[in-house]
Amino acid sequence: MKLPEHARSKSDKPLEVVRFSIRQDEDGWPPVSVEALWAESRGLDRLSIVSVPFFVAGVAPGDVVLTVWHEGERWASTVDLRGGHSVIRVGTFPEERGETWAVDKLNEFENMGLTCESSGPPFWLVAVDIPAGADIASIKRHLESGEKVGLWEYEEACVGGEWQDA
Repeated sequence: MKLPEHARSKSDKPLEVVRFSIRQDEDGWPPVSVEALWAESRGLDRLSIVSVPFFVAGVAPGDVVLTVWHEGERWASTVDLRGGHSVIRVGTFPEERGETWAVDKLNEFENMGLTCESSGPPFWLVAVDIPAGADIASIKRHLESGEKVGLWEYEEACVGGEWQDA
């Protein structure tokens, strides 16, 4: 698993991989049943998420999760502490747009001071990490206006009260 450039330990601790089980809906979405994220140790069986999830719902960078070991792999069991970030997924239909679109969206959101990752083919999702204190109202307006004119669709993967109040 390749470590994204922004997913670095803030304390020089080695990063670990934690896996999340994902429930798929009747249409098979999301297209994976497991997602692995980078995380930093916070002590016995606790990890702080550092990468932006594409498919896991209810988890954001900075969240601390409790983990269990199963067959030599670390699995998240529950969120123990919220880190104050939100995650939004932005996507389009891959046959209409592709890599250029995803790179443009990454740049667009990063120019707003946000951290993003692109899933690449075949889905071309952009996972957007929105830190606490960001201009949520402006970000939300931007997302809604792009959706209204058909540039993308977005979903709230993990949002808190700050997002809901904007």
